[in-house]
Amino acid sequence: MDYQNDFLPPDGALAVPGGDELVDRINELIELFPHSLATRDWHPENHYSFEENGGKWPKHCLQETRGAEFHPHLYQEKLDFKLKKGFDPEDRSDYSGFSAETEGGKELAKVLREAGAERLFVAGLALDYCVRATALSGLEEGFQVVLLEDCTEPVNGDDGERAIEEIRSGGGEIARSTDLEF
Repeated sequence: MDYQNDFLPPDGALAVPGGDELVDRINELIELFPHSLATRDWHPENHYSFEENGGKWPKHCLQETRGAEFHPHLYQEKLDFKLKKGFDPEDRSDYSGFSAETEGGKELAKVLREAGAERLFVAGLALDYCVRATALSGLEEGFQVVLLEDCTEPVNGDDGERAIEEIRSGGGEIARSTDLEF
């Protein structure tokens, strides 16, 4: 989820504390699973969520900029799909990866169903926003969801704990990547 330069310290426009330390664990997951995908924010200059447009956030993940690119050490070549979200300036859907689409316009739920996926392992940034929303949407879509808590970081620590509890209460499983067995 959204493992992009603008969400990473030290110089990301909306840097998540500790987010830059996750790349090795996320790459291990990409190697471990037979199929992996990534979502990313892909905002136009006039996106509704930016402070200058009345939104909550500083400009981040602008289309075609370094900030919107995935972390340079992320194993992108091993990803089956890269989906974009937030590319419509007025789309006010929540932060969920389930609002993301492939280049061909296929939404995440369809990609997962066509792949025969039943279980979704969620990692990335940020726990208290996009990761939380994606996990909850996955549960609503009927997938078994496992949040890998050691492969995500929150913008705000207390909000991260609340997100974990909300995912658990919604029927999601909370695990650590070191607990995975295949």
